[in-house]
Amino acid sequence: MKSLAFIGCGRLAGALAPRLAEAGYPITALSSRDGRSARRLRRRLGGGEVVSPQDAAARAEVLLLAVPDGQVQPLAASIAAAHASLAGRVALHFAGALGPDQLAPLKRKGAATGVLHPLQAFGDPSDTDAILADCPARIEGEGAGLTVARQLLRRLGMKPLDLPARMTSRQRRLYHAAASLAANDLLGLIKRAAGLLESLGLEADEAEAALMPIAGTTLRQASRRGIGPALTGPVSRGDAETVAGHLAAMERGHRSAAEIHRLLSRELIEIAAEDGRLDRATRRRLRRALAEQERTRRD
Repeated sequence: MKSLAFIGCGRLAGALAPRLAEAGYPITALSSRDGRSARRLRRRLGGGEVVSPQDAAARAEVLLLAVPDGQVQPLAASIAAAHASLAGRVALHFAGALGPDQLAPLKRKGAATGVLHPLQAFGDPSDTDAILADCPARIEGEGAGLTVARQLLRRLGMKPLDLPARMTSRQRRLYHAAASLAANDLLGLIKRAAGLLESLGLEADEAEAALMPIAGTTLRQASRRGIGPALTGPVSRGDAETVAGHLAAMERGHRSAAEIHRLLSRELIEIAAEDGRLDRATRRRLRRALAEQERTRRD
């Protein structure tokens, strides 16, 4: 198996490197900005030399740039500038919104390039085995870059998404926006919901903890049955009066939460309709309730 170097040793590298080492890949080089995270990862792996990014390219066949999006291209340029040739090397990055072109300085020196982006959130290392199993991922590249990305994906237990082989910049941004909506924005939504409970006297941590069971159950149900069948609540029942009551209650002191709820309620009407749970008259009644509440808000 090809030897690997991780450049950037944060959460992502901390999740992937041990699994790749267990799969038989020799991890010969580790690099991080101040060296501390690289040394921590080295202790976990029981090996791997802590070196500069430039030296990592001389010690491994595959360079894995696990750094923030804005650092990918400057890092690639810095590594390329230190080498006369990188023929036979493969360089991959993990930035979901970016393409292989960010690694162009390395490609000009002879390296094959590609992208491997797990559609997953990495946090507690103890969860890694579970969250990698069948995790979807975006891979992109040509030649050896695409081949190595696909090999690593399989070794990690992930599965490739059926996306365009060559994506435009806009397509990559849409893909990454979908990930952000489903992960980061979801947390923002729960935080906003917790604010409503805080207004009733709960402490912030109590309010957030109170909502986690219902949020977790909803996601598990959606994962098992699909989003439409998992939908519950007043919109799915066609209860326009309750939806309007929610909005009216939030208008004083929680107007931004009301606007979020109004927008999402419109989306839920469509989901429930597609699932065959709302007839045309009920949909009109729900939309009318939302529109009337919005007019009241403006007045």
